Amino acid sequence: MNMPRVTLITAQILILIGGFGYTMSGAKTSLIPAFLGALLGVCGMLATKEKFRMHAMHGAALVGLLAIGGTVGSIPKVISLIGGGTVERPLAVQLQSATFAVSAVFMVLAVNSFIQVRKMRKAQEG
Repeated sequence: MNMPRVTLITAQILILIGGFGYTMSGAKTSLIPAFLGALLGVCGMLATKEKFRMHAMHGAALVGLLAIGGTVGSIPKVISLIGGGTVERPLAVQLQSATFAVSAVFMVLAVNSFIQVRKMRKAQEG
């Protein structure tokens, strides 16, 4: 799997989530996913260069982990919304849960990539 490309695609999705949220609400805090996407974009671009790949992908994983940590609190609220309940600022909850989902998928792919690279290195060593 080409993780620099996956990172860049994830960055674009997060930037779209942030842009959509800002367009719909006008709240500056809705740009947080776009900011995270920009950080991922920088990491993804750096990772296209072989000499920066390892550090850039670890940085991208850190950004993904921070995104998950910052948005995991939205999961109970979105479950309440799905169940017909009400929450304060439903758009914010939806955008946070979308950010969580995108970041979680990215982290699963990143961890899998790290495992595969480690296995390849061990196979090459002996």
